[in-house]
Amino acid sequence: MKTSSSVFKMCWRRCVGYCKKSGLRLFATFLAAFFAAMFLYTAYNFACYKLKYGENPDYSTYEKVILIDAFCSGDLGGIYTLAKDVIREMAQKRPNWKFIIMHKEDATAWQNIKNSENIDSFHVRVNSVAVAWFGFICNSFLMEKIRELIMALPENIRVSLGKLKFLFLYFRWLPKIDLFFDPITTYNFNDFYLPRVSVIHDLFHHDFPRLSSRPEAYESQTEAVARYSDEIITISNFSKGRILGILNVDENKVHMIHTQFSKRLHKIIKNYSDILKKYGLKKDEYIVFPSASWPQKNHRRLIKAFLRYLKSGNSKLKLVLMGSIVDSDKAMLANNFKGRIIATGFVDNDTFQAIMENALAMIHPSIYEGFGMTVLEGMNAGIPVAAGRVASVPEVAGDAVLYFDPYDIDDICRAIQEITSNQQLRKTLVEKGKKRVEKFSHKDEMINEYIRVIESVMERQKTH
Repeated sequence: MKTSSSVFKMCWRRCVGYCKKSGLRLFATFLAAFFAAMFLYTAYNFACYKLKYGENPDYSTYEKVILIDAFCSGDLGGIYTLAKDVIREMAQKRPNWKFIIMHKEDATAWQNIKNSENIDSFHVRVNSVAVAWFGFICNSFLMEKIRELIMALPENIRVSLGKLKFLFLYFRWLPKIDLFFDPITTYNFNDFYLPRVSVIHDLFHHDFPRLSSRPEAYESQTEAVARYSDEIITISNFSKGRILGILNVDENKVHMIHTQFSKRLHKIIKNYSDILKKYGLKKDEYIVFPSASWPQKNHRRLIKAFLRYLKSGNSKLKLVLMGSIVDSDKAMLANNFKGRIIATGFVDNDTFQAIMENALAMIHPSIYEGFGMTVLEGMNAGIPVAAGRVASVPEVAGDAVLYFDPYDIDDICRAIQEITSNQQLRKTLVEKGKKRVEKFSHKDEMINEYIRVIESVMERQKTH
């Protein structure tokens, strides 16, 4: 009598034998079934999108149509602020261009920049299976060969292939597009026929992989952006140097355009005392650091340095951490150190302005910046700034800040002591800060440079 074990082994041998004889047929059947299922799944979702959003609007009245990749999650800080400013300002300068922001259905944060008729949104939902499939191909050694073959095809066929791929990835039929603009270095959408301009803000994930949540994913994403973009924009000479040194791209392809200051401090706040009272603050009795508590922002060393400073006997000074708190830091900040350290979380513009303008000083201990807009915001608020001498900070701040070593807790403590106790130093830094801000207050020139790069790519595409 056969045991269950022997029956299983017999069945297994027969299956293996069948697969060996019919391996090719089995593989072909699997591929056919896979693509059939993908087609049906895509057709279903495409139909759902058409019922929900209707046909794509007619963009034929516009001279150019720019597709913008805003398909991202989480708090992007200054990157998000710059992207919004650039899109909004370009739309005003080029009313005959249509700007389509491609984002998730739940990405309500992008809705508030649609203040112009020529800015539209394009809701997409990711087909995760297709993205994984295409992602594998794009990151494999086959990609270059596939790209060469497709680029050799006639333009109308390349356009159709690009639209078909977009349909499988995002369940939407792609309208006529002249250029793809990636302001936040996402590389979610790689096409074979669209010219591409991308912004690479910094190479933090390359320089500090131990502080990154997914360093390999971010590194490959940035490398793909650099490889397949027609032109790259970056925001500081520091970042340009890192891009040229690490990503191995042609120097003529990288355009450094300094970020110009976007003034959040824009009006007179009459009820600032009520805002300060909400957080238990008084004018000139606290120092501030306005930043989300990402690892590179160095909150932990700042807190240790501040607690060390308190041991010197100062009984009034408080430290205000103004920005969203990452989960790993929430437990540490749950203890507010007897009310001496206050974490406000994310705040609106009025609260930001009130807290900044009434601080005794700003301490900026970040160990990595692609630009360092927060430093300029402190200067613009009319308060003295102390900052770490790292990355792009000296390029942006010049001699208008008190520098310290952000890796050295004792030196951070020394800077806090010096800037809070020396009134003449604070006055000098405030005056220098006002002049420094003026060097980065030419937003109109910055937008013109972005447009120049984009127009040069589209013009070059026209001649090919």
